[in-house]
Amino acid sequence: MSGDRLRLRVRGVATLLAAVAAVVVVVLLGTEPHVDRVAVLALLGLLVAVLVWELLPDHTSPWRRAVVAPHLAPGQDRATATWVRVLEDHRAAARPGPELRDRVRRTVADVVLTRHGLRLDDLDPTQRRELLGTDLDDLLHGPVRRLGARDLLTHLERIEAL
Repeated sequence: MSGDRLRLRVRGVATLLAAVAAVVVVVLLGTEPHVDRVAVLALLGLLVAVLVWELLPDHTSPWRRAVVAPHLAPGQDRATATWVRVLEDHRAAARPGPELRDRVRRTVADVVLTRHGLRLDDLDPTQRRELLGTDLDDLLHGPVRRLGARDLLTHLERIEAL
């Protein structure tokens, strides 16, 4: 039985119980029950019951696990797709542009800010060289040059070690 049908049946039973309760109240008061008045009273009782039920918070279990986003296939994650495009363009270019260096620089700036609470631009050159290491500092602040796979891997390992 689906949730909507069950909910509809529960409301129907609630309406019937409200009508019976209204008839019992009218009989106990010693008056003659009129069908139209009893029906209005039952519907009013149902309305109040439904409003109270809808205003109550959901009765979901706090132990229920959160839904995890599915793993995206390669090319569907925008950040990864951008990195792949930048790396492929850098590798295929006759003269490499600053895109890869700028992307690595943004990554280094984020890591330094997150782990050390420092802005990369606020460090003087000697502090920056001590923190980043000579090779990574030369990459970020030197002229644009082609990076091989091994060089890039070395720089990424250094960034992870910051």
